[in-house]
Amino acid sequence: DPDFKDWNLDVEGEATPKAPVAVREMIEDANFARMFTSVSPDVEKLVLTQSQIRNFVIKYRNWLRTDGYATFFLFKENDELFVACVRLDSGGDLRVYVRRFGYAVVWSAAYRLRLVVPTV
Repeated sequence: DPDFKDWNLDVEGEATPKAPVAVREMIEDANFARMFTSVSPDVEKLVLTQSQIRNFVIKYRNWLRTDGYATFFLFKENDELFVACVRLDSGGDLRVYVRRFGYAVVWSAAYRLRLVVPTV
């Protein structure tokens, strides 16, 4: 996604420790704010680093939603919250998009989209 570069998010971060995470599946329609605050009202506790996200995608690819549907990861860069939207298409190709946390689109629970968050 060119927005990683356009929004100065394509940066190399510091090495981060392993963090236990949970994979959750949406059960009701929600935008990003509602999705993540349903897990914890303090969304700062749900932030992963880009390195942790990349490592999860590499190591636990089988936990990602398939057929072009998204798995969401919350991260923070430049003091702003973003959501990495990771998709595996039907051919197994990986696609990653980024959206601002305040993105107002309401995602349908019918697609059983997933969130990956640190255990809190």
